[in-house]
Amino acid sequence: MSPVDLDKALARRFRNDHFHILLRCFTVGHSEKYLNRHCGQHTMIMRACIQAPAFQQIATTCRRRAELLFKRGIPVIKALCICSQGMHGSVAVANTLQHVYQQQGYNSIGPCNLSRNEWMRGMCDVCMHCKPKKEKDALISSVTKAYF
Repeated sequence: MSPVDLDKALARRFRNDHFHILLRCFTVGHSEKYLNRHCGQHTMIMRACIQAPAFQQIATTCRRRAELLFKRGIPVIKALCICSQGMHGSVAVANTLQHVYQQQGYNSIGPCNLSRNEWMRGMCDVCMHCKPKKEKDALISSVTKAYF
């Protein structure tokens, strides 16, 4: 799907909603087949996304756009993270950014995974690697230090 087609599809899907920041997370992800049954909250998927070369641009874009919106007095910012399946890259980026902004003292309602109902039956989001824990906190702290 071309960027123009994607923009048209997003406009149709979200015609009554407004997003301040659109983050295209297609180039962040993982290559491990055994992780396909896990969502982007899994520690290894988050690490792979954060370490992807494209993540730096995604994080920088989000930070710059958010700073501009805050300066304009917009108190609530909605960001839309998209990827090809809506369960790995976009989930990992959305969760990472949510935690980064919470660490900086902003309120967050948390990610709303629009594709959650489309995830495979048996998709894990509750194992010990998908639940928040110390290792994730360390990953989030590294992102905060590097990009924010």
